[in-house]
Amino acid sequence: MYSREVADKVGKLVGDSLRERFKDEFVFDPIVVEPAIDHDGEEYLDIFIIYEGDYKKLDPGWSSGLPMLLRPDLLDLGVTSVPYHSFVPKRDWKEVFKEKHPKAYGPSRSH
Repeated sequence: MYSREVADKVGKLVGDSLRERFKDEFVFDPIVVEPAIDHDGEEYLDIFIIYEGDYKKLDPGWSSGLPMLLRPDLLDLGVTSVPYHSFVPKRDWKEVFKEKHPKAYGPSRSH
């Protein structure tokens, strides 16, 4: 299973990339990365990107390819699987995801 240290480094990579791409258009906080195991027993990282801003401005072409854009850095960290990622409006995170992912909810990990 990926370590908490690796997950935190991935969260920082994701946050840095998002802030570079979207500047002041969004606030991405927190970015929560959870090590997980899929139904085939393979490890992966589940990334929850909590945002505030106009969803219509979230470029789907760029954002859907985020894991592939980060691929070289992920490989450097030993992350060989493609992470899953979700963009979650902050209002939904507080109301829905907090209950479903109590381990993930908490202080910002986006450094």
